[in-house]
Amino acid sequence: MMNARAFSTALLVISVCALPAAAQVAQTGAPNPAFWESTPDAAALGSAGRGFLSYGVDDKDRGWMVAAGMRVLGGVLRASYGKGSYVGGLNDYAIGYARPLYQQNLAPWMSWGAGVDVLAASQHSQSRLYENQAVRLMVPFSVRLGSPTAFSIAPYVGPYAEVANGQYLRGCNTNGCANSFLASGNTISGGVAFGAEVTAWRLGLTVGAAGVPAGLRAFRPDWKASAAVRIRF
Repeated sequence: MMNARAFSTALLVISVCALPAAAQVAQTGAPNPAFWESTPDAAALGSAGRGFLSYGVDDKDRGWMVAAGMRVLGGVLRASYGKGSYVGGLNDYAIGYARPLYQQNLAPWMSWGAGVDVLAASQHSQSRLYENQAVRLMVPFSVRLGSPTAFSIAPYVGPYAEVANGQYLRGCNTNGCANSFLASGNTISGGVAFGAEVTAWRLGLTVGAAGVPAGLRAFRPDWKASAAVRIRF
């Protein structure tokens, strides 16, 4: 458990990083498509273990993801691979680290806390004409009912900031993408993620979405979502 001074310092760091990014989101447009995970890792929500294996899906790239992680320095280091059918076929690679920052028991069956999740991702199409890279920092706050080693549910909400380079599909609207085109460049953006984790002994399910209510429309609609099932060991 991190002490109060370290916890306050961590929150100050995320505030300094996230607020300028969020201020620029209207200028830079969309989140980078390389991020298929819209949820933080379970370790940032206080549910870890020595390691895990997981399988997940996202709602935009028609893709699937497999991931594995192991406990390192009080958190979990993870790597993932995903494959999707968007733009003729996509490969997605990511590596991340997550850990709890602060946890406090409110009752025998209730606790709350905050964590940090850092994720770097790279995505490319089979033709190599479509490539994206990005780094994201997220600080989720959660309340857990039950025990993470037995049955529990933990809703969360967390700000995030990301720095990215890649290609974005411009010109799409509610009528489709008939007049769309690819544009490339560097972006800085920020937003908020929300969702929940459900655990049942060694099994876990995390579902969530990330975005900004009135932005992030250059590449995809307002929100993107993903879900993953994991087994801890």
